[in-house]
Amino acid sequence: MRKHVLNLLCCFLGLAIQATATANNNSFIEAITLDKRKEIKIETHGEVITYDTAFDVPVTLDAVDSYAQKHQLSISLKTYKRQGGGSGCGHSPACVILLPFAIVDLYSSETVSVVTFSDKQSQLFHAKYEPPLNLLSKLETEPVFTPDFTIETSKALNRIYISHFDETERTRVINQLYQALPKFNDMNRLSAFKSDVLNIAWHDNNNWGTSAFLGAKRELEKTTIYNAKQKTAIATLACDIAKKYELYESQPSANWLSTGGKKSLLSSSTDIKSLSASQAILECIANEKNFSAAQLKQIENLLKVQIQSFCDDSAISDYGWHRHIDDFYSEYLPLAPLSSFECDSRLFQVYQRWYQEQSITQSDYEFLAKVHNIKSADVREKMAISDPSVLAARLVLSTDKTYDALRVLKEIKKLRPTLDQHISQLLAHLYGINLYKVDSMALLPASDDDIDKQAEILSLLASLPDTTKKQIKTVALSEPYSQAAWDIVINNKTPADVIPLLLKKEASKTKINTAFRVSDQVNEQGKPRYADLVWLALNLNPTLGEQIIEQYKIALEQKKANEPSWLEKSKSLLSTVEQKISTEL
Repeated sequence: MRKHVLNLLCCFLGLAIQATATANNNSFIEAITLDKRKEIKIETHGEVITYDTAFDVPVTLDAVDSYAQKHQLSISLKTYKRQGGGSGCGHSPACVILLPFAIVDLYSSETVSVVTFSDKQSQLFHAKYEPPLNLLSKLETEPVFTPDFTIETSKALNRIYISHFDETERTRVINQLYQALPKFNDMNRLSAFKSDVLNIAWHDNNNWGTSAFLGAKRELEKTTIYNAKQKTAIATLACDIAKKYELYESQPSANWLSTGGKKSLLSSSTDIKSLSASQAILECIANEKNFSAAQLKQIENLLKVQIQSFCDDSAISDYGWHRHIDDFYSEYLPLAPLSSFECDSRLFQVYQRWYQEQSITQSDYEFLAKVHNIKSADVREKMAISDPSVLAARLVLSTDKTYDALRVLKEIKKLRPTLDQHISQLLAHLYGINLYKVDSMALLPASDDDIDKQAEILSLLASLPDTTKKQIKTVALSEPYSQAAWDIVINNKTPADVIPLLLKKEASKTKINTAFRVSDQVNEQGKPRYADLVWLALNLNPTLGEQIIEQYKIALEQKKANEPSWLEKSKSLLSTVEQKISTEL
C-alpha cells in the first residue's frame, strides 16, 4: 500500500511537471508540509494528496548509511558523469524535486550519485544526489537510474518549497546553505543561494525579516570565510530581505526597528574591499536619511572602495563602467560627499570634471573616444554639441572616421550651435578630405557620400558673416566642381572655369533658382555626374550667383547655336561608318 501511494504521488507530480515545463519553475506546487507523524501533505492544482510513510528520506549522501541502518533497508549505489541538457524533466514523468537548495551545473563532468533503497520484498525508491555538496535533488520510483542516464533540466532545478518547517529546522537548513556558500563562485549558484535563503526565511511567520536580515548581517561580518563574490551575494541578500520586508510590512515590528534597518548594514562593511560588495550596500541605503557620524564615516569608506576601483582602468568591464560610475555620482556620492580624494587615472578625472562641473575639454573628449570608446559611449552621447569643445572634438574625430561625419553635420544643422572661427576651420578641413568610399550596386548608379558631406558643409558655412569667411583658410581641391563651389560660397569669387563646368554637366533638377537636394551620383571614375555642388553654391550666394547664371545662359545659347543640326550629326555619323567599313575591306 505504501509503495502504491508513493507511485501514485510521483506519477501525478511528474505529469504536473511536464505540463508546466515552459511555465515558472515553481508554479506547479504551492506548498509541501512535513509534520511529526511523517505525514506529507502536498497541495497542487487545488487538490491535497496525503502520503503516510515511516521514511524520512536522507537529505545528503553522507546520511544514507545511517538512514538505511535505522530503517533496516538495503542500498545500492550507482554513479555517472553528468552531461549537459536542455530544460524540462524529459527522462520520466515520475519525477519529484524535493529541495530548494539542490543547485546544479549541467555543463560540467561532476559525478552524480544515485542510491536505490530496498526492503526485503522490493525496491522502494531511488534518490539522486547532486555535486558539489551531494544534496538530494530527486526522488523516483521508475525507471531505475542507469550510469549513462542524461537528464534534461535547467541549471537551477525545479524546486518545491518546504513551507512549514519549525524554527529549528528552518534555521538548520539556512545554516547548511551558508556552510555551502564558500564552495559557490559562479553567478548561477550564488543567485540560487540567495533565492533559497530568502524563500526559506519568507515562510517564518514570526518576524521573518528580522531574523533573516540579522543572519545575513552576521555572515557579512565574517571576514575570513567568504571571497568578494560571496560577500556581494550576502550583501545583496540582506538588502533583498530588507526590501521585501518593508514592502509587505506596512508597520515594521519593534524587533525590526531595533536592528536599525538597512542602515545597520554599514557596521558590517568595515572589511569590504570589492566594488560590487560596496555597491550592494550603497544601493541598499541609497534612499535612507539621517545618518549618524559613524555611519557617514562608513559610507565614506565604501565610496573610497568605489574610487579605488575606478582608478584602475581595467578593474571594471567596458560595458559596466558607465553604469557603475553613474550610480556613484548620482546615487552614492550625495549620501556623504567626500571633501577630497586622489586618483591618477585620467579616465576617472575626466568623468569627475564632467559630473561635478558639467565641463569637458576638446582634448579630453578625444581621449574618451579614442582610448575608451566603449566605456565612454554613454556619457559622450549625453554631451550636447552646443558645447564648443564637444562639437570641435566630434569634427576632429570625424576626420579619422571615429565619428560619422554626415551624422555630426546633420546634428549641427538640426541644433544650430554657434560656429566660431575654430569650428568653421574644422568644417573647412572636413570639406577637403575624402571620408567615404564610392558605393556601387548592380543596376543602380554609383554614389559618393562625400558629395553629400560637402553640400552640408557649404550650407552651414554660407550663413557665416563675411568677416568669419575671410578668416577661413582656403582649401585646395583636385576635384574642380568641389573647388568651384567653395570659391563661390566662401571666397565670394567667380571661378575661371565655372561656365565650362556648368556647360559640361547640367543640374540634376531643372529649377536652379530654388534649393534642391544635391545628387551624390558619380561615374565609373568616382567623379560627379552633375554640377549640383556648383548650382547649390550659386543659390547659397545669390548676389554672385545671379551674375554667373546670366553668363551661363549666354554661353548656353552660343553653344546651342554652334552645335550642328541633327541632320548634320546623322550625315557625320554615316560618313564615319562608311570610312570604317571601307578601311576594313
